[in-house]
Order: sequence, then structure tokens, then C-alpha cells
Amino acid sequence: MNCSNLQVLILGRNKLVGKIPDGIGSLSMLTLLYLHDNILQGGIPLFIANLTLLDTISLAECQLGGSFPDVFQRLTNLRRLTLAGNNLTGTIPPSLYNCSSLEQVYLDENQLTGRLPLNLSSILMPHLTTLSVSQNHIQGNFLDIPSTLQLLDLSSNSFWGKLPSLSNGSSLIILALSNNYFMGSLRSLVCSNGVNIAGVLDLGNNLLSGDIPECWEKWPSLYYLSLQNNNLSGEFPRTLGSVTSLQLLNMCGNKILGRIPSYLMNLSNLKILQLGRNELVGRIPTWVGTKLTHLRILNLRSNHFYGSIPPQLC
Repeated sequence: MNCSNLQVLILGRNKLVGKIPDGIGSLSMLTLLYLHDNILQGGIPLFIANLTLLDTISLAECQLGGSFPDVFQRLTNLRRLTLAGNNLTGTIPPSLYNCSSLEQVYLDENQLTGRLPLNLSSILMPHLTTLSVSQNHIQGNFLDIPSTLQLLDLSSNSFWGKLPSLSNGSSLIILALSNNYFMGSLRSLVCSNGVNIAGVLDLGNNLLSGDIPECWEKWPSLYYLSLQNNNLSGEFPRTLGSVTSLQLLNMCGNKILGRIPSYLMNLSNLKILQLGRNELVGRIPTWVGTKLTHLRILNLRSNHFYGSIPPQLC
């Protein structure tokens, strides 16, 4: 059978086993390669470098191992690369950063090491909207976030230093930096002029410190905010009450002081409110039960509340 004109190969989500056949490397017209969610052996095949018309490579959840090969130099048409959920080792190859057409890169849940470029805006990926490298062993500083990115997930790695800055005109929807070693203040990220995140901000399980700044009126579309398990202190910022789109607010495991402020009753869309393990005092407000009518999870453990449980919670 002659398949030399094959342009699309979709074999994902089967029970295929064994090595990726070398014959695929002769399919010079191939633009879409979907082999994800199979039980394959070996590593990423080197013949990928010869498939210069590829638009999409999807090899996620294939149990592939070995080092991440430097095979992207000639893949100038590549827009989507999905290698998540494998056992790839080594560093991200330099040629990947020169794929100027890349829009989406998913490398999460591997064993990758090394560093990302300090200034991601300086690399030759002007169309990049998605970069997910969570659950690896990547380390180092990360200084800036390109304005083209809509999703950046660096969670569960070993990044350190100050939080990265957002570019003016940022289109970011999801920023996930949890489970790293970022330190310092929230202010440079949260209070940047002309920028906000439209969906998810997850900074939990880092080394952030200082007060929670009064800049949240700039984030009207945020629906998920997690600052849990840091060293944040002070009282709740008043402007947090203006983020009425919030559905999840998690500030557990900090050093937040004072009472639960009444302006949080404006967060009527909250489904999850986690304020446990802080230094909060006073009575549990009755409006938690009357105003937050969508609430499904309420965690106030290990604070300094007193008095009776408001019947409105029941």
C-alpha cells in the first residue's frame, strides 16, 4: 500500500502498543499526526525532523521516554505540540524556541529539567498563546510573560525569584504558578497598569510575603483566585470585594488578620471560600449564609472565631 500522499494520521485513544514505526517518517505530506493516549515504546522518533509540513503533533499520554530530541529546526509550519503525560527527560531543545509558527505547547507531566529563557518575549515565537510545562523539574527565574500568551502553566516545578511581570495589552486568561519557590510581593504582578487576567490566577504554595495589595478592581473578570500556603499578611483588601465574578477564593495557610469584611458579601458567585489557617477573629458573619447563595465549600478552620455557628449556614 502506497500512503505517500497521506496528509492526516489520527490514531489517538486506542490500545496501540509497540514502537512508532519508522515508515511514518516517509510520509512527507503529513500535516496532522495524532497518536495520543496509546501504549507506545521508545522515545520521540528522530524522523519527526523530516516531516516539514507538520502542523500538529499529538503524542500525549503515550508512555514515551528518553531525552527530548532536538528535531524542530525545520518544522517551520508547526502550530501545536502536545507531549504531555510521558516520561521525557533532559532539557527543552533550543530548536523548539525557533519554531516561529508555534501557538500551543503542552509539555506538562514529564521529567524535564533545565531552564526556560529568562525573557520569553525575546524568543522567536510571536504567535504563542499556550505554554504548559507543569509537573516537571524545570528551575530558574522567569521574568516576563509575552502579551500573546493566554495560558501559562508553570506549576509544580522549581522556579524561584520574584513573580514575572505582565506586558501591557496582555491577553492572559490562565496564570498558574503554584507549587514553586516564587517570593516577594504580589504588587508588581497584581498592580501592573493596563493588565489583568480574565480567568484563573493560582499562586498557591510559594514563598510570597507582605500585604495583599489594593489593586483588585483591575481584575473584574477573575473567577479563580488561589493564594494559599504563602506568607501573606495584613487584612483583606477592600478592592477584593469588587471582583464579583469570583467563584473560588482560597487564602488558606497565610497570616491574614482581622474580621471577615462585609464587602466580601458582594462576591455572590462564590462556590468555594477557603480561609482556613489564618489569624482571623470575631464572629462568623451571618451574611455568609444569606448572601453567598451559591456556596458549596466553606473552610474557616484554625482561626480565632468565637460565638455560635450562624443558623443561616444551615
